[in-house]
Amino acid sequence: MTVRILGYRGCGDYYLDDPGHELDGIRDGPAGRVLAGGAHGDLDAMVRSLLSSPLRSGRRALDVIVAAPKPVSLLLAIEPAAASRRVVAAHDEAVRAALGYLLGVEVERAVERGGPAVVAFTHGVNRLLDPHLHTHVLIGARDAHGSTVPTRDVRRHANAADAIYVAALRAALPEAAGRAAWVSASGATRVDGVDHGLVAATSTPRERDGRFAREAPKSHPSAADVRRHWAEVIGAAARMDPPARPQRTAEAIDEHRFAAELGDGMVGLPEVVRAWAMACTFGERPERVLAAAGIVASRIPSRGRVPAVVVRDAAAVRVLGPRPTDLEELGRWQTGRRELARLLEEGRRPAELVDPRGSSPAVWLAAARLDAAAPLRRRTSARLAPQLADAGAISLDCR
Repeated sequence: MTVRILGYRGCGDYYLDDPGHELDGIRDGPAGRVLAGGAHGDLDAMVRSLLSSPLRSGRRALDVIVAAPKPVSLLLAIEPAAASRRVVAAHDEAVRAALGYLLGVEVERAVERGGPAVVAFTHGVNRLLDPHLHTHVLIGARDAHGSTVPTRDVRRHANAADAIYVAALRAALPEAAGRAAWVSASGATRVDGVDHGLVAATSTPRERDGRFAREAPKSHPSAADVRRHWAEVIGAAARMDPPARPQRTAEAIDEHRFAAELGDGMVGLPEVVRAWAMACTFGERPERVLAAAGIVASRIPSRGRVPAVVVRDAAAVRVLGPRPTDLEELGRWQTGRRELARLLEEGRRPAELVDPRGSSPAVWLAAARLDAAAPLRRRTSARLAPQLADAGAISLDCR
């Protein structure tokens, strides 16, 4: 998980006392900044104010921890300062997108809409001084009217926010660092040129039971100290073959990943958002993820849930092909899906619509109707197009 949501009961010193010098020169400004609720005020005063109204439970805020996948954090150690600066900026933008999704509104408008105050602290190392680009976002326990922030709703959307954040990072890395990033077969993030040896050398070791090994005390190193440490660790790391970029196109989602993320239970819009973001192999802009998920989940009632098999829509994917990432193309795919539903109700079988050769004229006509409804990247091979047209149906657009 790259997004974790914890309850915070402290006074804020843990964050205010860490200057985050490890990112000096590649982070825009100091470690801490106000995102909502007083952007022009004093950070210390803002943090104290945000934490001044605890709930009965003692919780004063939510601590939303957004951490870049290790291969992305490693770019801070192996890229020149200019590229590292762009990587940190891409992280910040992705954090804002994930946070905006959690709050249900753009971060800057949170207080304007009566939402809670929000502050953030961005750092670049863990306690072992490994590259670890992450941001702690403190969200006040109460909104601008003194009402309790609905923690349950925020937590319900954490998995989707996680996927939105990582998808935004994957989409931004080619421009930021000249490297592609993608989702591996296991669901992990991979970055072009960042091999497993580097990842292992800069990752906190784990015990046999999977828990992180005991960490070192908190320290506040300088940027120079951190870079010397990184150079030593990377110089001694075992090198392995770089990860192989998947032979996929960014024009369509990975339907296998989409199905795996949805699972077999009941799903609502947050689960569809997560699944779609994860299925965009090379990443996607957050606003496009949300728009596409809204199209795909259009049959899900507001705040309701449906069986995942309905959203997976295996029959339609078999006939129409994988769902496009382009929103206009996705709309045409949905149009084709509606026509397919009518054909299936008439008794047509998916297999004969995929390849109507040897079928009756009625089947050829049904396939042609489907082509007219959804002229996408054709599921029917180009060599069938003349036969479909000659069957007396219609002129086809086969791409």
